[in-house]
Amino acid sequence: MYPTIMEPVIGHNPIKESYRKPQSDYEKKLMCKTSLVTSVILALCLFAVLIVNIYPVNVGGKPEPRNSPNYVSNDSYHFNSMKPVQLEYIWPDNVEKIVEDILDNNMHVTNDDRAVLIKTELMRFKTNDVFYIMVYDHTQSPNNQAFHGTQSEYITVSKPGKSNVVIYRSHYWRGSPENALTTVTKEIEETCSKGINSIPENYTDITRELYKNFHDINFLGIIDRKLDVSVRSANSFGRARGPGYWDTIPVLDSKTKERTGKEFILIAGYK
Repeated sequence: MYPTIMEPVIGHNPIKESYRKPQSDYEKKLMCKTSLVTSVILALCLFAVLIVNIYPVNVGGKPEPRNSPNYVSNDSYHFNSMKPVQLEYIWPDNVEKIVEDILDNNMHVTNDDRAVLIKTELMRFKTNDVFYIMVYDHTQSPNNQAFHGTQSEYITVSKPGKSNVVIYRSHYWRGSPENALTTVTKEIEETCSKGINSIPENYTDITRELYKNFHDINFLGIIDRKLDVSVRSANSFGRARGPGYWDTIPVLDSKTKERTGKEFILIAGYK
C-alpha cells in the first residue's frame, strides 16, 4: 500500500495566516508604546516650530537688516517694550524713546496704565533723579495746558489720537530736607485755594505768574482736569506725590470771581 500524499491547498500562505492570528499581550503593549513615542516626537517637533516662530534665530551669524522685524540693535538708544533691554540713562533721548514706544504699542489702555508703564521703565535707570510722569488725553491747545520752568529738565511728547506725556526730573528731591515737602505742599494748597482767573485762549502767562509764588522748584504745570489726567512719580520713595506736590486748582470768572466749573491739575516740581 502506498502512503497517502497530501496535496497542498492552492493559495495557502503561512505568513499571511500568521497575520490573522490574534495579537498577544506583548504585541499589543509594544504597539501602544510605539504610538506613544511617535506622539511625543510629533509634539516636540510642533513645539520647536512654535519656539522658532516666536523667538526667531538668526542662523549663520549674518546680521539682520535694520528694517527687519527681527533686528535688535546693540545701540544703547534702542528700546522696544515688546523686547525690553536695559538702557543707559541718557536724558532726554532714551526717556523720549521709552515714552514714544509705550504710546505706540499700548493703544487700548488708560492714561493711568500708560503712566504706570512709563514709571516702571524709568525706575530701571541707574540714577538718583526722581521723576514726575503726567499722561493725559491728546491736546494742542494752550487753553488746556501750560508749563513753565527750566526747559532742559522736562520733556513733552504729543501723539495725536493717543496721549500727551510730560516728564519732569528732579535732581535734589531724594536728598532734600524733610521740610521741603511741607513747604511745597503749603505753596500748592495756598495757590489752589485762591484759584486762577479764566483766560479765553492761552494760560502760558498764568503759569509764569504763579511760578513766582514758589521756592526751590524748577517746574510748574497746569493741565485741564477733563483730559483724564494721571500724575505718577518714579523713585520718590516715601513721598508718593513727589518730587514736589500737586492738587486741583479751580478757574474763576475774572469779574465775579465765581467758579466757572473748569479745573486744572497744578503740579510743582522740586528742583
